[in-house]
Amino acid sequence: MGDHITGHRDGQRACDQLLAALRSHFPDVERKHAKAMCAFHEAGRANFAFAYHRKTMPRIDIWFPSLAGEVYEPLGTARPVIRKKFGTPWANNWAWHFEIETARQAKDGAEFLLPFARRKRRGRQAPSTIAEELPDTLDPEHMEGAASRVFVNRYERDPKARARCIKIFGARCNACQFDFGSVFGAQFAGLITVHHVKPLASIGKTYRVDPSKDLVPLCPNCHLLAHQRTPPYSVDELRDLLRAQGHLR
Repeated sequence: MGDHITGHRDGQRACDQLLAALRSHFPDVERKHAKAMCAFHEAGRANFAFAYHRKTMPRIDIWFPSLAGEVYEPLGTARPVIRKKFGTPWANNWAWHFEIETARQAKDGAEFLLPFARRKRRGRQAPSTIAEELPDTLDPEHMEGAASRVFVNRYERDPKARARCIKIFGARCNACQFDFGSVFGAQFAGLITVHHVKPLASIGKTYRVDPSKDLVPLCPNCHLLAHQRTPPYSVDELRDLLRAQGHLR
């Protein structure tokens, strides 16, 4: 690792380009150099992104406040990737990152970070929600047009339980059998949301999850449908609905 000064020149340039792109939206954004990274924030406010530099590699990694159970869609060339190891406060709360190496990636990266910068500007941590929990009418302050972003499944808190669930059932929707890798290509293999058979929100307390009984992989469509009723539709009921429409044998 290096810092901004000792890092690769192309990494320094990418970091400068990211700062300029962010300032085009928020002129007060500041960058603080630290060991192996740069922190982005507004004066007196919490950091909303970190840039990790390397001495011998031109790219930098941009980490943003995120949990393992959240799912982030790509925005242009900003393609978030989840970390492989968890267990520390830093890792658990900064679980996702994306790479920047070019001016185009810096511009897209700044666009991706806008919701996080706006969230910190309001002075509070905006809660993430699964898509089916969004209210029918939103408060006007939440109407941010194209900048709005839905983070899927905040309640899927334990990355180890998620990984165990996928190992047991596979990264294929257990209702409709949709598989991201088969449809969109090998680079998307393993993408799936994990559904709590009994929603944690209804439990209201911490409990030990059994991945073989309490969790099941569902595609976003089936996951959304499952939560159209309280209690949620079971996987068997989802399959029955699909069969009734001739989509499943």
